[in-house]
Amino acid sequence: MKKYEEINATLAYLFHKATIEDPELLEKLPEDTVVIMQIEGYEVFNKWARRISLKHPREKGRRVIYAVFKLSPQLPPRQMTSHRIATSKVKEVELQSA
Repeated sequence: MKKYEEINATLAYLFHKATIEDPELLEKLPEDTVVIMQIEGYEVFNKWARRISLKHPREKGRRVIYAVFKLSPQLPPRQMTSHRIATSKVKEVELQSA
């Protein structure tokens, strides 16, 4: 798996964990929503995640939401790895409309 794919998989796991810990987060998502993982301050990954997610076909009318992770400590982009993200504290997951 490539670096960004590993980071995306880690974020998907952390998002799932966040929805278990805070069920209201899941209630904020309309049915059939495409959720794209993003990391605050890591624009290279964020652009990659948007490009990859949006190139897959989806049904017309499905909403796209960004799940923006705010990590503590905030890592410099060159230090972002799936392991470092998994061991960071998730301060917040903010849902933003695309």
